[in-house]
Amino acid sequence: NLTNAQSLPSIVSALNTEFSQVYTEQRQMNTALTAGGPPATSASTFSALALGVAANDSITISGTKPSGTAVNYTFTVLNPLTDTLADLVSGIQVAFDQKVTASIDSAGKVTITDNKSGDSSLSFTLTANNEGGGTLAFGTEAILTQGRYAMDVSAAASGNFLQLQNNAYG
Repeated sequence: NLTNAQSLPSIVSALNTEFSQVYTEQRQMNTALTAGGPPATSASTFSALALGVAANDSITISGTKPSGTAVNYTFTVLNPLTDTLADLVSGIQVAFDQKVTASIDSAGKVTITDNKSGDSSLSFTLTANNEGGGTLAFGTEAILTQGRYAMDVSAAASGNFLQLQNNAYG
């Protein structure tokens, strides 16, 4: 984040710091689940969501693993009174061959994080099939953090100008 008031040396430093960063891909469904008002947690049961989830309702987990391999997995709610969002989180991790960490964040949103930093082809969708007539929905996926490796670019001051240079040869 650069501002108009920053000096050129400060801008160079900020850019070089950013270019050296490695990020881990993190994605999240945009619909917050609630359990009787407060945000749902991994301990919340499907019945606590009060969305009419019935026994044998299924949730389709699809997307791509960090490597780009397709994911297509079905999670089935066997008993909404005892099955929890932690069970769904575990199902997501199984669907992605344990290559991601899935969780329910403090707002009640399902989040997945690549287990490795750097470039990633990670994506996911949760589709509540609502066979029992319920209204469970997870919304659409949003990127919280785009995964990437450090960039082979550097910034330097050249007189009163900012110079960006690719550090790789060729």
